[in-house]
Amino acid sequence: MTQTEAARLRSVSGRQTFSEILIRAGISSTINKGKRKRGDIFLLLAWLHMINSGYMKVDLGIWDKLTRLVIFLLFIAGLLGLAIWYLPLIKQNERWRKEILRFDVQIKKEQETGRQLQAAIKSLRTDSKAVERLARETFGYAKPGETVIRFEEPATNHNAR
Repeated sequence: MTQTEAARLRSVSGRQTFSEILIRAGISSTINKGKRKRGDIFLLLAWLHMINSGYMKVDLGIWDKLTRLVIFLLFIAGLLGLAIWYLPLIKQNERWRKEILRFDVQIKKEQETGRQLQAAIKSLRTDSKAVERLARETFGYAKPGETVIRFEEPATNHNAR
């Protein structure tokens, strides 16, 4: 784009319609006659680029600022509405996670108890000394000629204080 075309483009800016700007720039007449020139089309593209890049901003005064403020407040209200809408679901999810953790701890304890019981069953099936020890401790059995001595816990007097 030459400097004269850029100057001509700057001179037509302002509050005008698109067709008025094209007529003042001298582009409309050549486009309508079918005599499209490369410079005219490049001039039109440059003008469109200036509009899209914010070169030709129109100040609407306080209404533009109020519109932006309202849009921002609506966005904040939407976010707040989503937070209020999903807050019960978030709380319920948190409760379920705590319950899952509690169940995981309980499962680990039960698995440990199961391992201990499996080890006890295995030892009773394979080790005769383990069976003998269990019979002595549980039922008070003794071999012939042995004396069994039992120790009992002393009775406590709960009323004497």
